[in-house]
Amino acid sequence: MFVRNPMANNLKKFVNPQFNDTVPPNLLYRLLERHPAAVAEIDMSLFDRDCSAARLAVLEYLRGPESFPDGLIADLHRVAELGTRQGLELLIQQFRRTNVAVLGGRAGAADPKEVALAALLDHPEIFDAAESIHALWQTTGMAELAGLEEGVEAQVTADTLSAFERSAGIIFEANLHGDYCKVETYEDGGDIVLVVSHGTPITTTTVVEGRTGRAVALQTIDQAILACASTGGRLKMAGVAKARRASLAEAFASCLLASPGFFQGPDARNLYTLLPIEREWLEFRMTHAFDRKIRSVRIVEAQVDRVSRDLFDEFDKVEWSILARDGKDCALARLRESRPEVEFESGDWRVGHVVLRVKIDVCRPSPASVTVKVKPQASATFKRHRFEAQIMDLLRRNGFCLDRDTNLTPVVAE
Repeated sequence: MFVRNPMANNLKKFVNPQFNDTVPPNLLYRLLERHPAAVAEIDMSLFDRDCSAARLAVLEYLRGPESFPDGLIADLHRVAELGTRQGLELLIQQFRRTNVAVLGGRAGAADPKEVALAALLDHPEIFDAAESIHALWQTTGMAELAGLEEGVEAQVTADTLSAFERSAGIIFEANLHGDYCKVETYEDGGDIVLVVSHGTPITTTTVVEGRTGRAVALQTIDQAILACASTGGRLKMAGVAKARRASLAEAFASCLLASPGFFQGPDARNLYTLLPIEREWLEFRMTHAFDRKIRSVRIVEAQVDRVSRDLFDEFDKVEWSILARDGKDCALARLRESRPEVEFESGDWRVGHVVLRVKIDVCRPSPASVTVKVKPQASATFKRHRFEAQIMDLLRRNGFCLDRDTNLTPVVAE
C-alpha cells in the first residue's frame, strides 16, 4: 500500500484506499489540520459538504506528484500500523494502564483505525507507548526478486495494464479470492508501482443484530503492491502471499516487460549475504561513517548454524544453531566470547542471520530507531515506509547486498 515519495527518499508516500475510505472523516480532517501545507492543497470545505468527495480529494492529493509534509505521511503510516487488531489490543492496554477512557468513554464497537487515529490526536503519550511495544513485536518486510538483467523498462499502457489485470484476476480467482481485480499504477522516480485491489476469501461470521446474532458471509477487498525499477532490475512485492509471488511476478514479466521468465533466473532470490562477517569474524565491525545521519549501528542479535554437507559436498544441512542477543553491546562479541569454537574456515559453521539496530538522526532530541533483520539469501526485513534508501545503502556498503557483477564476493566498504 506504499509507494516511494520522489521528494524524499527516506519516506514513503501513503496510498491506501481502504484506509482512506474507512477512517472517520472528522478525525481525518483533524489530522490534516496538523499539517498546513496539506490543508493548502486540499479543499477542506468538502468535509462539510460531501465526505465521499473529501476522501477522494485526500487520496488524489496523496498519490499525486506534489511534495508532501513529512509529518503527515509519517502520521498516516504510524496510524495504519497500529490500526489493526493487534494494535487495538495494545492501545486498550495503555488506555487502561493510564486510566483514560477509550474514545472518551463512548459505548459500542469501534474500528481499530479510529481508535489509533483518535489516540494519536488526543493522547499522543498513549499512542507512543503502544507504538513502542508494537515495534518490538513486528518487523515487516517485502519479497524481492532479481531479474535476468538491468535496464529493462516496463511498458505501461492501457493494453499491458489490462492484460496484467486479467492475469492477476485469474491468479486470485484460482485461490478462491473471487473474480474482482482492479489495477492502478503510479510512476515514482523511475519506479513503476502497481496497486492491485483484489477480493479476499469469503468469511462467514456472526454479526450483532439488536440483541441477537445473525450469520453473514463477507468478502472484503485487499491490496497487493508490486514495484519495479529498471535500474537494479528488481521487483518488490508487498501484501502478496508466498504461494502467489512467483505467479504474480511471472504475470508482471509477461505483460509489462514482454519477457516471460524474467524473474525466474537461478539468482532471482540470491540477494543478500553475510559472508563479510564470516570472512572477518574476529575483526568485523559495521561501518556507517559515510552517512552523517546515522548515529549508530549495533548488531543486537546473531545466529550461527552448525552445518554439514551432503555426499556431493553441495548441500548445507543445519545440524543445530546458537543464538545470541545483546541489547547494549554487540551480539557478535557475545558469541565470540562464549563460543570460541565457532570459526568459518573449515566450512562447518555459517552465520544464519543478524539483527541490526540502526539509530538515525531526525532533528529531534531522540533519534529514530530501525530494526533490520538480514537473512541470506533473500531477506532483508525492516519497516520500509521510512529510511529505506539509507538502510539499503548501509547494507550495500557493508557488503550484505549481492550485486550481479560481484560474482557473489562482496567486499566490505571502506
